[in-house]
Amino acid sequence: MGSQEKSANVIMKTAFLKILIFLIVLILSKPLYSQTPDNSNLQTGATILAIGYTGLLGASIAILGKDADVKTSVGRHLWAGALANAALCVAEIYIVTNPLRKGERWAWWVSALPIVVYGIPILILDALNVSSDKLFLTLVPQVAGLVLSGIGLTLTAKVALK
Repeated sequence: MGSQEKSANVIMKTAFLKILIFLIVLILSKPLYSQTPDNSNLQTGATILAIGYTGLLGASIAILGKDADVKTSVGRHLWAGALANAALCVAEIYIVTNPLRKGERWAWWVSALPIVVYGIPILILDALNVSSDKLFLTLVPQVAGLVLSGIGLTLTAKVALK
């Protein structure tokens, strides 16, 4: 990989980190959540989900490892996957910090959908295909994220699914 390609990778990874930091600040900014129901479980659960999706955004950085050379087919697919993951995370963070926090029913289902069609299948694929020496480090963050998501969905379900 040439110096320009390495520089582009560093720039993109730095951009992902800046987005991650911005989203954490956004999640923790209480004034954005005016006009929300006074229910601490809903607020706490939405915040937990937002933190979980922010953590998932970090996977985009990991996806862009040393093999993400845009001059190769595999590298372009890695970039596409990283960008798609980032887009999903940003959309989900918006949903859980706005409509879900306001108690809108549809937002709960939209928050749960990626866990079912993305999180669990990737966990299963990794469990079956990652080499045993890397399995623990690969699965622990995924399981932690799924547990965090489960807690957030459980806390928000009572209000959001009335």
